[in-house]
Amino acid sequence: MLVRTSTILDSVARTGDETLAIREALFDPRTGALRFVVLDIGRWLHEVDVLVSVREMGAFDAAARSWQ
Repeated sequence: MLVRTSTILDSVARTGDETLAIREALFDPRTGALRFVVLDIGRWLHEVDVLVSVREMGAFDAAARSWQ
């Protein structure tokens, strides 16, 4: 499924009870595939972002704008 970059950046990642904002999306320059997202984990640590491989994340729900 194709998803706009703006949809990804307006989505969140859900981990149990936590909802984490997606700050950036990083793509493979050779293939154009989404490889990583940067999550805002400010609730866990003050002003900290974390780089996460999309392979480690669940399915993306474009309608709900969230990663499970």
